[in-house]
Amino acid sequence: MLEPYNPYWLEDPLSSEDLGDLAQVARSLDMPISAGETFCTKHGIRALLEKDSVDILIVDLERIGGVTEWMKVATMAQAWNRPVASHLFHDFSVHLVAAVPNGLFVEYMPWWDVIYEEPPQVKEGQMEVPNKPGWGLRLDPRALKKYELK
Repeated sequence: MLEPYNPYWLEDPLSSEDLGDLAQVARSLDMPISAGETFCTKHGIRALLEKDSVDILIVDLERIGGVTEWMKVATMAQAWNRPVASHLFHDFSVHLVAAVPNGLFVEYMPWWDVIYEEPPQVKEGQMEVPNKPGWGLRLDPRALKKYELK
C-alpha cells in the first residue's frame, strides 16, 4: 500500500533479529528496506548483509562500538554495494558518513545541540561537515553549568 507513494525506504519493517523474514520482505517489495541500527556488532551486520536482508544499512555509532567499528561496518557494507546512513549522533556521524564512499544520509535529531556553542546546521537539507579541529565542536560553558549534576 505504500509503494504508490514512492518512499525512499521502509525502515525496520520487522524485527532485525528475524533475518530470514526480513530478507523475504526485501525480495517482495520494490522499495528499499533499511535496517541495522539495533545491531551492536559487525558480526550481526554481516549476517544482515549475507542474508540479503537490507538494501540500506543504518548504523548507530554508539551501539556499534564507536568510530573504528562504524568505519569497519561501512567498509563491509561497501563490499556488498550497500549504502550506509547514520542513526542519531549527527554531530559526530556527519564526519563518518562524509568519510566513506557509500555514505548516504545523516539522521538529524537536534536533541543535544543545546550543549554546543555552534551546533551543526542543516541548510536546504544538507549538513556541512565542520572544518574546525577535531570534531569541529565546542561545548558551551553556559550549557555545561546549566546541566551539571550536583
